[in-house]
Amino acid sequence: MAARVFAHAIAASTVAFALATGAACDGGPRKSGNESGTPSGTFSVYDLGSTWHDQFATSRTLASLRGKPQVLALVYTNCTSTCPLTVSAMQEVEAKAGERAGFVLVSLDPARDSPARLAEFAKQRGLSAKWTLLSGDEKSVRELAAVLGVKYRTVSPTEIIHTSTLTILDADGRMVAQYSETDAVDRAVGALQRFNR
Repeated sequence: MAARVFAHAIAASTVAFALATGAACDGGPRKSGNESGTPSGTFSVYDLGSTWHDQFATSRTLASLRGKPQVLALVYTNCTSTCPLTVSAMQEVEAKAGERAGFVLVSLDPARDSPARLAEFAKQRGLSAKWTLLSGDEKSVRELAAVLGVKYRTVSPTEIIHTSTLTILDADGRMVAQYSETDAVDRAVGALQRFNR
């Protein structure tokens, strides 16, 4: 348990640093555009046409998130291993640099993560109004996961193995950076602080 808490603390510190410095999950800086930091690619996850349901049972597209940077992760609410650590890391990012950012959790388990379950999870975790929890159909989840490079596989009716990654999107939904759980918090905070300048 102490090792898990220590790993979470390191992860939180790293995401914060990454948001400040824009470093990538390989430990070095990750440029998603030219040297000025402006994304050179025009693809946005907001261009995906999928429809989702949030924790309020509202039907929406990813484009509804447009307008501010977002910290996004793919998780599932019944996870008992990495997902709670990911959510805790995101909460730490929010506390350190989330004043002008949104936080998005996309379910990898749409069969069980109904809007009611997402709302219950948000309440259990004490998530603020800055958080959007989304569940969609299997095709939409697979499409988003593929675009973000998140790999996952259902191994039993109650367990999904998956990569644990925080993705930073700019206000237009372009991927700016990604961080693994072990280096996520400080690095994510650093990236978000760039948006606040």
